Amino acid sequence: MIIETNIEFGKEYTDKNSKFKGRAVCISKWQYGCIRVSLQPKIDMDGKMPESEWFDEESLEGVIPIISEPGGPRPNPKRNKDIG
Repeated sequence: MIIETNIEFGKEYTDKNSKFKGRAVCISKWQYGCIRVSLQPKIDMDGKMPESEWFDEESLEGVIPIISEPGGPRPNPKRNKDIG
């Protein structure tokens, strides 16, 4: 399975709602198409590694959305002249 996303591993992102900031360390795609990204914050002053948190791709600042080609009507099929 291929996950289509513009998230780049190691790039820093910020959640729009909570303002949580961290580097993208994991990307997952759920059954109904939701793409979640795990952000790992920087090591704190005590040298401890804070817990990473998961966020929806759409809630992250700095992500350029993928725009797919719109569908539309296709040209009418050509009919064989022998068929009525």
